Amino acid sequence: MKLTITRFLLTSLFLATSLKIQADIKRVDEIGFRADTSEFDTVENQYIIKFKSGADAVMPVKEAMTSFPYLNALLLTGEVLIDTEAVEYIEPNYILKADNIPNDPEFPKLWGLQKIGIEPSWDRITGSDILIAVIDSGIDYTHPDLVVNMWQNPGEIPGNGLDDDGNGYVDDVYGYDFANIDNDPFDDFFHGTHCAGIIAAVGNNATGVVGVNWSAKLMALKFMGSNGYGDTAKAISAIEYAINMKAKIISNSWGGGGGQALKEVIQVAKDNGILFIAAAGNQSKDIDKFPHYPASYDSDNIISVAATNANDGLALFSEDGTMGSNYGAISVDLAAPGVEIYSTLPNNTYGPQQGTSMATPYVTGVAALIWAANPTFTYQQVKDRILATVELVPALTGKMVTGGRLNAYQALTATSTGLPVASCTATAKDMQVTFDGSASRDTNEGGYLISYRWTVSNQADTAPASGQTMVIDFSTPGIYEATLTVTDNDNLTGEAKCSVKVPPVEEPIAADVIGSAPLTANFDVFGADFGVSEAEATSCESEGSTTTCTWTICKMDNFGNCIPTGEAKEECKFLEMFDAEGTYKVTPTLTACEKIISGEKRTVKVLPTLGRSFAGGISVNQGSYQTDVKQQLTDEVDIIGEIKPVPTHVSQLVDIVVYALYPQYPTPETGTWFMLDSAGAPLVWDGNPANLVAFKPQIPLTYPHLVSMYKGQFVLPGHLLVYLGYRLPDGTLVNSNNPIDIMINQ
Repeated sequence: MKLTITRFLLTSLFLATSLKIQADIKRVDEIGFRADTSEFDTVENQYIIKFKSGADAVMPVKEAMTSFPYLNALLLTGEVLIDTEAVEYIEPNYILKADNIPNDPEFPKLWGLQKIGIEPSWDRITGSDILIAVIDSGIDYTHPDLVVNMWQNPGEIPGNGLDDDGNGYVDDVYGYDFANIDNDPFDDFFHGTHCAGIIAAVGNNATGVVGVNWSAKLMALKFMGSNGYGDTAKAISAIEYAINMKAKIISNSWGGGGGQALKEVIQVAKDNGILFIAAAGNQSKDIDKFPHYPASYDSDNIISVAATNANDGLALFSEDGTMGSNYGAISVDLAAPGVEIYSTLPNNTYGPQQGTSMATPYVTGVAALIWAANPTFTYQQVKDRILATVELVPALTGKMVTGGRLNAYQALTATSTGLPVASCTATAKDMQVTFDGSASRDTNEGGYLISYRWTVSNQADTAPASGQTMVIDFSTPGIYEATLTVTDNDNLTGEAKCSVKVPPVEEPIAADVIGSAPLTANFDVFGADFGVSEAEATSCESEGSTTTCTWTICKMDNFGNCIPTGEAKEECKFLEMFDAEGTYKVTPTLTACEKIISGEKRTVKVLPTLGRSFAGGISVNQGSYQTDVKQQLTDEVDIIGEIKPVPTHVSQLVDIVVYALYPQYPTPETGTWFMLDSAGAPLVWDGNPANLVAFKPQIPLTYPHLVSMYKGQFVLPGHLLVYLGYRLPDGTLVNSNNPIDIMINQ
């Protein structure tokens, strides 16, 4: 009996081992896929399994949902047991769908939609029922590409002359006209209709264009008249209407001066969960320094939008560069397409427009799609999703918070609420550069940044650094780029790049001739300390020697090189007019008495022209005259102001005046005016021109007029707006229209 049992156990062990070799039986849903499929949608619990050819491939045909004879494959559910040794591959049953390209005939003209990646986004979602208030010049609510997407007040009975919903406005069906104080917000300008079409021109209707949203709810709030102008009071009324009627997003393609009231009503909108999207403006200015409201307010429900062109460059709207997208490393969040944007116009027409006004509705449209796809999101989560998923663009680095352009597809497919947003700025002082990442932030609720990592791509001897800031003393002039990578507590990362130009350290040069363009330089070779007088040279000529004079001119570049500007001047007396800003070296060479003698170089510093008539600027340590200056509190400075007076005032005896506004003194909400007395001491000024004392009294006015203003160190850190001017004998005060912006850092 013992022998029999032993044989049975051995036989059983052999059979079990043989079975394990011959078959590895598993459920279908326990077998690994052929490739990673996490990016694509699949039919739940359905799998396509291809079996190996040959007699050993046992196929569970009875359990198959479908068979594919040509493939030797079956469609099975996950519960079916199969021999994995017989399987060639297994993959899920993918969901396939039509690629959503609308049939709107002008779609090929809409380069902005394609640039932000909207086409693949439409495979996921094409429209929303989010209520979007368009505060602008109104909307042509009869336009065939907008009419079905217009919001209609559900509590109002059209045309009965009553305030049916009790909101204080009679027959406000599509919104309200705060410009003309009536219930018809029809667009008699063009602007609002164009913006509305970018947000939500009807899609796939075989008509005209298509918006970011194919379907939507657009509320028309008109506060600008037929000339394109409105005012703060009307804008506030429109925002209050949007709050009262439960709008989720307010689109604002307008701006200008700000005030406390406008800021506070945006705060009320925030308290009501409203996302406020605002255009950064079109003056080619840094709105961190020259604010453009409402985009420059610091309310965290604001998304401030710059404009880009088709090549992802910051947009220019005029050939001379005076009109272009505003920017700001702190005040502007991201960019969107804003050049030659084709959209709807009033009276059933279409056409192109450009500006940050056109960029803003792209962001509005994407925000509406995100909110529709994620209805539990807050305004902060929608904003964070947009900012965390931008497409990083080198030309935007350091110009805005994200350094990127709107990407609809990334915003709609991101798996987290938000990713860390890295922000990088660079400031050079001589050869030392400070890279600052303190504006970086995490966008996940409850998230925080745990590390900052800096690398410099073209500085091999610079090891990666950590911390919010990185300071590098460069040894060689050049253009350097730093990359900041931030990581949050969920191990998610964000990246930003910033570049900086490092010029060589130069000792201040005492120029022989200094002034703004056009600047005339007049030198005499015989007064250039050659040791040869004109009489001696003439005497040599009488003895058969030849006397020649040559002047060569070169212009200094940012790296200390002097680049020749053209042909030499073969005259003994040098007379030249310089039009272009820069520092020039003029070198004389004299051939006399059979000797060639090179004389001492002369330096000409040409400073920029600051206006057609009166303009003010300052030069620090003999640098170029400028209206935007940054200095450290510990800097030793020699400040010279330049006044370009009205030509008819030249040679009159005038009082030179200098006055300044300290915007944050004594409190951040108020400012104080100061003036400099004749000793250069600051005195508080009440703003009355009659009480403005003379800085330099009774002096002949020249053109341009240079004023030595200050030498030494600054006394206090802060932000100063400085004005230069002069008072005529009859008491008339002539002053600069634009201030000189001086930032004194601690």
